[in-house]
Amino acid sequence: MDILSQVAKSMQGVLTEAADIIGRKTGFIKRLRKLSGSGFVQKLMFGWLGNPNSTVEKLCQTAALWVLHGPRAWKCEKVLKIVA
Repeated sequence: MDILSQVAKSMQGVLTEAADIIGRKTGFIKRLRKLSGSGFVQKLMFGWLGNPNSTVEKLCQTAALWVLHGPRAWKCEKVLKIVA
């Protein structure tokens, strides 16, 4: 197995099953609704990749927008930038 395949497999495990287990064990996820542990971690990670200078607060706000509005969240984020 080449290094890229190993990294992809490891990331998939961390961003899915491991994040869901940790979310439940820590009490962050008490019942599954629109947000799972893996969904939260993925939104934070991809948000950070999109803007490495983002604060944790901003990343959490963006994740919350995605939970509330799904794919339309980018519009909400643009509106928040205009209003702020």
